[in-house]
Amino acid sequence: TAAAKQPAVQTHPCLSKPVDPQALDQIISGVLRTLELEQIEQLQNYATAREREATVIVGGDPRLTELQRMIDLAAGSDVPVLISGETGTGKSLVAREIHYRSRGTNNMVVTADCSAAPASRIESELFGAVKDASRKADPTREGFFELAGSGTLILDEVGALPLALQSRLLGVLDDKKVKRQGGRHSRHVDARIIASTCMDLEKAVEEGRFRSDLYYRLSALKITVPPLREHSGDISELCHHFIRTLAPSNNMKVDPEDLRELMDYNWPGNVRELRNIIERSILLRQGPLLRPAGLLRHRRGYRHSFATARTPSPPSIAPMKAVEEEHIRQALEAMSHNHSKTARALGISRSTLIRKMKAYGI
Repeated sequence: TAAAKQPAVQTHPCLSKPVDPQALDQIISGVLRTLELEQIEQLQNYATAREREATVIVGGDPRLTELQRMIDLAAGSDVPVLISGETGTGKSLVAREIHYRSRGTNNMVVTADCSAAPASRIESELFGAVKDASRKADPTREGFFELAGSGTLILDEVGALPLALQSRLLGVLDDKKVKRQGGRHSRHVDARIIASTCMDLEKAVEEGRFRSDLYYRLSALKITVPPLREHSGDISELCHHFIRTLAPSNNMKVDPEDLRELMDYNWPGNVRELRNIIERSILLRQGPLLRPAGLLRHRRGYRHSFATARTPSPPSIAPMKAVEEEHIRQALEAMSHNHSKTARALGISRSTLIRKMKAYGI
């Protein structure tokens, strides 16, 4: 009909005179709340867009090509995914990339750190809790499974879960239902599960520290993120990526000599350590050329952290004096350079400690 073709007319709240102050207050409060919600939505959309931009696999190494292929497989299904790799390799980045490509940006992604709290607290955070009248500090609350909704729940460091909670987690994965701690009723959950770990879970299964049935349930699809030392050829591209991300308005680059030194370094902290070094070098820069290698030289163990594994050589044995000196230095640092406490910890007299410190120039 003709009426159906007319554009919809937006209605606005109206007031008749004389104006009721209470009605006016309600209308103003409603408008302000609407504006607040719109601003919150805009900020959330902006944060999501920035986060989505950050989930980029940088580098052209064949190992990363294989990693991208596995991400494609994971994004095309809803099976649980187990991501393994050393600390700092980018496991959370891979997990979020899978989320955005499988569940989109409109669904929640919730991360539960399974190693950050005692078992009792992790249980209530994962599965929720019902308020106990005898414990006012524990209110009724949703767990991470419920908060994730139809989005993704990332179980970070899942290997740290106690065996009792592993059993509960397995039940939730099988039944798609969760019962809050202290509650009676189960609730349906539909979150996709992505687990990550830097632990060797197969070894943990053999040693009885991780349930084999849960391991097989979580590892329907396994993804291994390679350490940075195995694709050091991507360090130059990673440096440029971090510079563009951290200081997009500045025309900076890494000094070529420093870049060569970065490529020879072993990177025990992997990509996270590289990002930290680039970020610090940006803050401390004195010109357009960044010199991050100088920051590495001040780190303990720097001389022993170069990638010599790529060119095997006979093992070297440090002299006894060097070992003793390093041990004393570490003990002093652990005891905040208190000589008496350090001497007691080392099992020697304070005078002997002072004499050795003088001999080693400490």
